Amino acid sequence: MNVINAAEVYVEYFRKFWDLATPARKEFAGTNHPTGWAASFESLLAFKTEVKRRHSNPLNTPLILDAGAGASSAVLRLWFNHVVTCDSDETYMMEVKQTCEKLAEMFECPKLATGDWHHGFYPASVDSTFYDYDNYDRRIQFMPTVMENTGSIIYIDDVDHRDRCMSVRGSAYWEARMKGWRLEDRPDLLDEHGRWGIMATRL
Repeated sequence: MNVINAAEVYVEYFRKFWDLATPARKEFAGTNHPTGWAASFESLLAFKTEVKRRHSNPLNTPLILDAGAGASSAVLRLWFNHVVTCDSDETYMMEVKQTCEKLAEMFECPKLATGDWHHGFYPASVDSTFYDYDNYDRRIQFMPTVMENTGSIIYIDDVDHRDRCMSVRGSAYWEARMKGWRLEDRPDLLDEHGRWGIMATRL
């Protein structure tokens, strides 16, 4: 069995995306390396750990929502069998999908190219969500929906103590109180861009 290093998939994603992306979207790939636009590998790993802890039975295959296409789309597909990615920018999302298909070939791992892709915010119920969707205004707009439709775990990215994150942070805490979620700040996931998030678990 071919054991694939998820950290290698994460790093290689940016190189492949750079080759495929239109010039207007290359800013999301930086110069072939992770940028401040992307979810950190550490945050993805923390999300995986929490979901796997909740679903220790190997026969249980939860549906994961990857809310915001990007490197997360490849890494989450490596770790989980059922992933749906949604994004507000359909052209960008299709470039991410093509990148995942290239990675599937490179790593000889077909599951990197599996799963569903949905333009706009995904409206149906899921088990767990990695929430890094669009801009801050859109994240606030869909915060009620993600907390209503997710059954178990949500990782909410970019809700640290920086001024620009406070509106999303406030929205997360308000909706959590209304809908029965426990929020845990995760400053231990601080990355080089000054970002960290919140792990939310349904009560």
